[in-house]
Amino acid sequence: MLAPVLLLMLYGAPPITQAAPVLSMGNVVNYPCVQVAVSLGNDTPSVSYDPLAGIQFDLMYDTQQFTVSTWGAGGAAAQQRLDVNGSYQTGGVRVLFTPNSSTTVSEGTLFTINFCRTAGAVGKTYADFSLSALVLGNGVGDYVNSSAPGTTRVTWGSDFDGDGTPDSWDLDDDNDGMTDEYELRYGLNPYNAADAAIHSDGDGLTNLQ
Repeated sequence: MLAPVLLLMLYGAPPITQAAPVLSMGNVVNYPCVQVAVSLGNDTPSVSYDPLAGIQFDLMYDTQQFTVSTWGAGGAAAQQRLDVNGSYQTGGVRVLFTPNSSTTVSEGTLFTINFCRTAGAVGKTYADFSLSALVLGNGVGDYVNSSAPGTTRVTWGSDFDGDGTPDSWDLDDDNDGMTDEYELRYGLNPYNAADAAIHSDGDGLTNLQ
């Protein structure tokens, strides 16, 4: 289990105001996987803090829909030590950034992680990811107040034929043996499996044949 307390160091850098990590989603890549990114942005200046030196958060996900694949540090925390515990709790990945020497955390992408869909995702049209247990610390050892933890949603959309592949990635939405591209090209309905057996051009063969 990762240590719940961040070990922070004194740097003497000019104070700045930082915001909490904001969960944002990257592009869906190599379906059926999705990449989620956690980024840090500056809040509206109100109270000044020394630069952030350590960050800890839990990234929560639906275990019925996803398994954890790969992860890595983003450019904003490239000089930080990254510790990730994927078995800290069910449905949560604990992420801890601590300083290497006198490093601090800058604005930008902190962390990226890839989740891949499981059989339990069949029939699901969306999935939510969220942050919890957020702890921010600066170089003088103070905990930094943070804004509300972020959330993000990936929308898969409908699955017309119920085959487990959402329509946006399904090459044959009605599962009639003809690709959607083919059906649209020849004026057929990609959401009507019955048109596969129709003789549209009178040549004695069905559309599928």
